[in-house]
Amino acid sequence: YSISFDGVNDYISCGDNHTFGPSTAFSISFWCKPNNLAANRCLISKCSNDVNVAGWNIQHLATSGKIQIQMRNTGGAGPVFAFTSAVTAGIWQHVVLTFSGNANISGNRCYIDSIIGDTPSSSAITGTFSNTAEFTIGARNTAFPYSGFIDEVTVFDKALNQAEVTELYNSGQPSDLTDFSSYNNLLSWWRMGDSDIYPIILDNKGSANGTMTNQTSGDIVGDVP
Repeated sequence: YSISFDGVNDYISCGDNHTFGPSTAFSISFWCKPNNLAANRCLISKCSNDVNVAGWNIQHLATSGKIQIQMRNTGGAGPVFAFTSAVTAGIWQHVVLTFSGNANISGNRCYIDSIIGDTPSSSAITGTFSNTAEFTIGARNTAFPYSGFIDEVTVFDKALNQAEVTELYNSGQPSDLTDFSSYNNLLSWWRMGDSDIYPIILDNKGSANGTMTNQTSGDIVGDVP
């Protein structure tokens, strides 16, 4: 199964989890199938919904489909970078965003179907990402709602390397992560419909269960990678 998002107001809220910070290494992995690239859409986020947008978020840009990472402190300052790596509408792709925790946007890497993209130019990240917003799948808090399908969302407490990303991609077939070589570094794992009972999306590794918001049980669908 996967979860369908309408691009209007659908999202999954997973509580105040995974704030991280400029000196914290982490990785986000997910499968996505955008309906279209008509607008900037947020895929995963943990940031405030005020003018400062403190925290981090991952979007795809309009038209180009480029994956963009924003990392902003509580004062609203911080770098934004759009990778050359891009998603395509209408097909499933595996996206991994890693961060080394080097307090610089250059510590980010983006992989699409296990292929690494370009390296961001150096730009320091200062201050703190501190916020009490929800970790959100399918929107930036409630803004920039995503249109399409998302499956198998995971959060790790390290920057995954190329070999680990390739293992996750598994030749285009999501696998049982209990057998993954870095399973002990896995913080959260949302299967996005598998064994879930609407509206709760279980965190199969941690305790950050998600709640489907503005969605119905019909948004748990059989369209999968």
